Amino acid sequence: MLAAIAPLSSIALQSALEQLTLAGLIFSRGEPPDSTYTFKHALLQDAAYASLLRARRQELHRHIADALENQFAELSEAEPQLMAHHLAQAGVTDRAINYLQKAGQRANESSANVEAIGHLKLALELLKSLREDPEHKRKALELHVKLAQAMIAGRGYAAPETREVLLQAKALTDDNTEVSKKFSILYGIWASYYVAGEVPMQQRAAGEFLAEAERHDETASICLSHRTLGTTYVQMGEFSAGRQHLECARKLYDPEHHSRSKYLYGQDIGATALSYLCWALWHLGYVDQAVEVAAEATKRAEALAHPFTLAYTLCHAEA
Repeated sequence: MLAAIAPLSSIALQSALEQLTLAGLIFSRGEPPDSTYTFKHALLQDAAYASLLRARRQELHRHIADALENQFAELSEAEPQLMAHHLAQAGVTDRAINYLQKAGQRANESSANVEAIGHLKLALELLKSLREDPEHKRKALELHVKLAQAMIAGRGYAAPETREVLLQAKALTDDNTEVSKKFSILYGIWASYYVAGEVPMQQRAAGEFLAEAERHDETASICLSHRTLGTTYVQMGEFSAGRQHLECARKLYDPEHHSRSKYLYGQDIGATALSYLCWALWHLGYVDQAVEVAAEATKRAEALAHPFTLAYTLCHAEA
């Protein structure tokens, strides 16, 4: 990396590194050309960095980003947050945002929720510095949706900051908004009211979700709308109505096409529909059926390799 960005010959670069090592400013590990170097103390690194003019720092960060992308592609692919850091410091904000979004998505899919939240919040902060236009609004919506997913998994549906992100995302939607993003937001808002026990708002959100799902005739969303309505009725004690909607969701669910819903909605539609269906059956007196459905829900959740879905299902179906 040093050779890629330093305006020195290999001999001059090696000599400079040896001088810094002998002076005790940096540590060297390994034999050239496979050595690695670290500053003796973080304060030394900060002092060296601060001694550079802002324009020079930006230039170096830009060179590092270019080298990562062109000569160390595996590293830039594995650590998009590293690319984002150098691009942001270089003032290439739009590309930095894209890499932070990629890092946030990857962290989301690895259930590294704290890291995902940090990456996506930083991306939104950087976005504020760019000119507002249709692309700006589209990107803001994308980031809010992904941040909401991470907040749901990391802090819970009813956390005030989670609901705030969801409502901000909804305010950014319009008739041109991608259907999957709109449903992700509407579901999150419904779930926020559900977890908080705000039944009137929960009913309203479930109704809005169903109306949108029917308007777009999108199977995964229709499936989820029956799940949300069924869950709402179960919470209200109307178990027969809840069972009807949850059985409908069970029939509509297609594991092959709907399994990625776990990233869009925070957990798998099929496993959660079964979790609440076993509640409805149990309250209606169908204990044996309830036990069978609970086992089916757990089996489906275990097959998904998605920790949040599994935890959610074990909490509900095994309780």
